[in-house]
Amino acid sequence: RVLFRSIATRLTLSRREVDPDLEDCLTATSAQLPQLRTNWDAISAAIEAYANASISSVRLASKRVVHVETVTGLSFAVKFGNQSAPLAREASTLRFLKGAKCPVPAILPTNVTHGEPEWIATEWGGNRTLDAFLDQCTETQADLAGLQLATALAQIEGAFAQVTRQGVPDAARQMAIQLLEPWADHAADDLAWLFASEATDRSEEHTSELQSRQYLVC
Repeated sequence: RVLFRSIATRLTLSRREVDPDLEDCLTATSAQLPQLRTNWDAISAAIEAYANASISSVRLASKRVVHVETVTGLSFAVKFGNQSAPLAREASTLRFLKGAKCPVPAILPTNVTHGEPEWIATEWGGNRTLDAFLDQCTETQADLAGLQLATALAQIEGAFAQVTRQGVPDAARQMAIQLLEPWADHAADDLAWLFASEATDRSEEHTSELQSRQYLVC
């Protein structure tokens, strides 16, 4: 199995090296983000090993993010760091949340085990923005999306609860509670639309959970 995978990887790399379309994409994108060309061998190796497929295209998604797609349709985001926006903490936070089964993209493994990484690669989250979705969706779809977003928020805040309980001094916590109390008094009613469903008991349970102090003071 190791031998076959090694041969397949070599063939994949060979195809990528002579693929003029991919090379054109890489050249054009690297002209805007030189770090891509410098790190391309490591990036492509990580993505192809994770996806078990060769790369078909690469394009610039933002000033520091590159969108990479494989021949099987899987897409990945490659984000580059700089002095004002290092990546180590971001990567460790995403790994922590993924380990807590939160709905965050998985970080691809690399050979960088310590220090500040020059780049990180994650699963691509999709091409549609929330605004674009809300402009085109039905009322029912909007309600469902609201439920999913609120549930995801509760999961993430729940994962951070142990850290925030330990890290926030009592005085600061009490001040935050006082600031949030006027909003918290009306939170259940304001968030009720997010949980519109036939499962009334479950809706009330989720709304109460989101209103609880541990989520409001994270």
